[in-house]
Amino acid sequence: MTDAPNPAPAPSENTSPLRLLAVVIGLGIVGLLVYQLTLSSVGAPPATENLTMRTIGLTSPISNRLDPAFVDTNADLVADAPADEADRLDPDTLIFSFIATPQDAERYLTVFADFADHLTSKVGRTVEIQTFTSTDEQLLALRNGSLHITMFNTGSVPIAVNAAGFVPVAAPGTDAPQAYRMLIIAPPGSPVNQITDLRGRELTVTRPTSNSGFKAPLVLLFSDYSMKPNEDFLISHSWGHENSIRSVVAGDATAAAVASDLLDRMIAAGEVSSADFEVVYKSELFPSAAIGYSARLTADLKQALDAAIAEFDFTDTSVATEYPDSRANRFAPVSYKDDFALVRRIDDAIGFEHKLTTPAVAPIN
Repeated sequence: MTDAPNPAPAPSENTSPLRLLAVVIGLGIVGLLVYQLTLSSVGAPPATENLTMRTIGLTSPISNRLDPAFVDTNADLVADAPADEADRLDPDTLIFSFIATPQDAERYLTVFADFADHLTSKVGRTVEIQTFTSTDEQLLALRNGSLHITMFNTGSVPIAVNAAGFVPVAAPGTDAPQAYRMLIIAPPGSPVNQITDLRGRELTVTRPTSNSGFKAPLVLLFSDYSMKPNEDFLISHSWGHENSIRSVVAGDATAAAVASDLLDRMIAAGEVSSADFEVVYKSELFPSAAIGYSARLTADLKQALDAAIAEFDFTDTSVATEYPDSRANRFAPVSYKDDFALVRRIDDAIGFEHKLTTPAVAPIN
């Protein structure tokens, strides 16, 4: 799919990552606050407006680090295996999950069946697929040791690393990891023809852990256009990119922030057409979702998984239905330290703290 050009006269069509990082600090923790104060009309109570405005600009950026339960001796920003071998995980049955979603989660039992079979044959352990309907549940399962191999969306990767001991090793791609853009889309004929047309209107976002569906658009609107949520525009939550896209196509949403790769995937699958929406804005490229495993696995098991993940070819497998376009036919290696640097910095700048919302139910050694 060819993205439509951004019609806004200024700033430039694609906001550079350096500019985003330079100006995002003033946003504070608006993402987390708006998550708690989702609004449905312009006439929000003055007290709510004042609280939002007080928070923006008064809250300093934070510096997320690995949870104290983890250690990073090689400075790759990813947790090491526990020093005591007795604390390492070496299960006979490995549990795999795809990115958590509240919609059609059970579909991934079929989509990733061939991948699970591949891991089983290469690693010599039975691999079972488990689905999660929320990222919080997925994070807790990983930290607690009941989830061993998994994938997270771009925005969830840093919190998964720091709070749950996730070790990203690869991302869907070809010779290089797949990348995507944050898009703001609107229905054809919508009053939103450029990004500044969102003033006084509503933007549909997904969930606070989403980079392209939540954090990046709010950063952009505040930093580059001086548009403040709850003052200059409203937000509503769809809780998923697919939901946002469908709402725009149905004409139920004025505009929505979505990931370009997910939009392309729905077009390739015939679920929507490029004629069903207009692209109002597109960002610079972001890294795609990452696959990895728990830092608590044994070294031999990690090595076997690294090789098995790298060898898997999507072609003629059930996984190809999830990646029908030519941009992803395997898992390409990623560097968390390098490839997710911008995503980490955005989280720090907006005060998105990398902590689990519910305490883990098992100790981390």
